[in-house]
Amino acid sequence: MVRIAPGWSRALHGGGEGAVQLVVDGANAGTAAAVRGYLLALIQRQAADDAAAAGGRPPAATVTSRTRVWFNSALRTVDFMVLSMIGLAALMVGVIHPAASLVKEREAGTLEQLLVSPMMRGELVAAKLAVTLLASLAGLTLSLGIVWWFGVPMRGSLALYYFASVVFLVSSMGLGVLVASLSKNLQQALLLAFFGLVPVMFLSGTMVPIESMPRPVQLATLVSPLRYYMDALPGIFLKGSGWRLLWPDLAAMGGLGAAILALARWRLRSRLR
Repeated sequence: MVRIAPGWSRALHGGGEGAVQLVVDGANAGTAAAVRGYLLALIQRQAADDAAAAGGRPPAATVTSRTRVWFNSALRTVDFMVLSMIGLAALMVGVIHPAASLVKEREAGTLEQLLVSPMMRGELVAAKLAVTLLASLAGLTLSLGIVWWFGVPMRGSLALYYFASVVFLVSSMGLGVLVASLSKNLQQALLLAFFGLVPVMFLSGTMVPIESMPRPVQLATLVSPLRYYMDALPGIFLKGSGWRLLWPDLAAMGGLGAAILALARWRLRSRLR
C-alpha cells in the first residue's frame, strides 16, 4: 500500500521548496523498496520537467529523500528471531510431551488399567494435556525473561499473549495426541513427531517468507497452527496489536485446534478398541 500525503501538487508545481510524504507498506521489503525507488524517480523527473518548462535549469540535487521506518525502526533482526524461537519451542513441547506420555503409558501397560477404570477416554486425554499445558505456560512465562534480556519490546497485552499461547498449545497438543495414536512405541512417536515438526515449521513462515513460497505451498500454510501464532506474536510484542486485529489468527488457531483434537481423539479411540 502506498499513500501520498496532501501537498503533492503544491510541492511539484507551486515553485520553491515543498514536502511530499510517501507512506509505503513494507511488509514485503523487496516490493516496498522497488515502489519507493519508482516514486522517487517520478518526483525527480517531474521536478526537472517543471524547471525546464519554466525556462530554468534544475539544480544537481532536486529531491532529497529522508526515510523513516515506523515499524521496527531500529531494524533489529533479533526481535523476530527471539519470538520465532519462543514459538518453535512451544510447538516442540506441545507435540512431543503428550505423544511421549501417552505412548509410554501403553508401553508400561498402565494405559489398559486406566481404560478399564471409570475414567472416560476424553478425561484421560484431558489429564495428559493439562499437564503439558501447565508446563508449557510456565516455560512461556520464563521466556518473558529472555524477551527482556534481548531488549524485545512488549507493546501489547500480556493477557492476549497468554490467551494466544493457550490456543496455540491446544492445537500443538492435538498434533501430539495424533502422533501417539499412530505410534506403537516411544521411538516411533519421537521419530514421527520430529518428522512432523519439520513441515509445520517450514510452513509457518519463520524459515522462508510465505510470500516467497509457490502458490500451492502458500495455501498449505493455512493448515499450520504455527503460522497464525507467528503472526500473533510480533503483533503483540512489536506492534501492540489488540484483539480487534488478531482475532482472525486466534479464530483460525482455535478452529484448527478443535479439528486436530477431534481427529486425534477419534483415531486414539479406534486404536484402543
